[in-house]
Amino acid sequence: MNLLSILITLILATLLALLAIGLPVAILRNMAKGDERRRLLAAGVEQMRLGRMLDGLGKDRDRYLHLERVADIEQQMRRCGSCSATERCDELLDRQQPVRAESVDFCPNLDKLKRSAPD
Repeated sequence: MNLLSILITLILATLLALLAIGLPVAILRNMAKGDERRRLLAAGVEQMRLGRMLDGLGKDRDRYLHLERVADIEQQMRRCGSCSATERCDELLDRQQPVRAESVDFCPNLDKLKRSAPD
């Protein structure tokens, strides 16, 4: 082997080693960011009527947060936050457990919640 072949081999071996180390690190970092985002979503759902509605409909929050797309959860949180039927929602959630889906037909998220995260 000449010097050029050895040099190229060493460079390729170094690049391969960097890839072998860097890829798992990047994957773990991405997973940690995803977990943090899901924790923030869980906290947001917890603070909203959406969390109470999930409970009332008998949906498992952890399963809901795990199976639903982040974009869908964020959209449902926006809908819940801008809902104009808050008094009606609070009254129903306070007096009816479990909540019958037909009694919350005013909920802008009802169709999605009925289909998502089965019991």
